[in-house]
Amino acid sequence: MLFLPVTRTDEKHVARVVRAFDASDIPKKVYLYLDAPNTEIWIDMFQKRGWRVSYTQSSNDAPPKDRQERWLRHYLMRKETQSLIAHLKTDYVLLSEDDTIVPKHIWKDLKKVYELAQHSNHFKKSTAITGVQRSRHDGHYIGVMHKDADNGCYDPMDLHLNDGIQYADSCGLYALFTTGADFATVDIEWSEYEPIDRIITRQFDTLLCDTNVWCAHRLDNGTEIM
Repeated sequence: MLFLPVTRTDEKHVARVVRAFDASDIPKKVYLYLDAPNTEIWIDMFQKRGWRVSYTQSSNDAPPKDRQERWLRHYLMRKETQSLIAHLKTDYVLLSEDDTIVPKHIWKDLKKVYELAQHSNHFKKSTAITGVQRSRHDGHYIGVMHKDADNGCYDPMDLHLNDGIQYADSCGLYALFTTGADFATVDIEWSEYEPIDRIITRQFDTLLCDTNVWCAHRLDNGTEIM
């Protein structure tokens, strides 16, 4: 199942993102978290392509501009995400975002790595697999991180397409493949100093990155960063 929180409403943007999901090998079942007004367009776009759509509509206004307010809003959304996924009792789940352009083979590749990890004697606890995406912010850094043991900071990894499977310490939630049971183990806590995506993903006992799964990041002006 694809789990997708959405706030964007521009028709061209929505159509481009949904088209990529539809062209991929993700099973055509999506749960939408509509976290802003007028986001029902996502329901229509998916349904027109034959997807089975479930959704929850929040009572929130449009996303705030202030960074701290946005972090709090993001935290609350992720907290609700965990509750919804637990209620759905889903097996495999791919968490993505409404500005991510996924590759066609995303489900097969991430699922394969997850299953290999689960069958390994080294990985018997909570597991998640991510692809790669660059940040939309200045520098467009890789959204997959290693923790610097010397100073405790999380630094973007130097990754390239087809670098194989890499260990990671945290990542964004643009292409995170796991199970409902694994996601339920995460303690989602508010912090004014650390982004919630990092708080969530650093808690998995095993976090692996498949560098063959390279996602584009669509900006509001239509540019797509690879």
